[in-house]
Amino acid sequence: MENILESIQLVDTTLKQAGYENPLIGVAALNPHGGEGGLCGQEELTVIGKMETAADAVIDLPTVSRIHAKIRKRDGEYYLTDLNSRNGTSVNGKMIKSSEEYCLQDQDEVDFAQARYVFLK
Repeated sequence: MENILESIQLVDTTLKQAGYENPLIGVAALNPHGGEGGLCGQEELTVIGKMETAADAVIDLPTVSRIHAKIRKRDGEYYLTDLNSRNGTSVNGKMIKSSEEYCLQDQDEVDFAQARYVFLK
């Protein structure tokens, strides 16, 4: 848990230094166990979206599609794919094409429509 907490505190401090008075930081565990040993994402496939019955990681925002994107673990790497969402998915400010697999790197900023997350490997 310390790895996750330290990362959240670093993001909070950085956002405050950038002028955000009270930043809201969302944290999503990419596995049903919510992380083990401070690490998240041990499952092979995680679906992201706002439909609770279909998504493993739910983002309840109107701009997020019901089934928005997926993250698949393969050969020790994590690949992000937009699932033809209405408002798109971007990594570090660059929109990814629908059905394109993007290999996530540590500290990548991922936007699911207007919901921003930082990928921690």
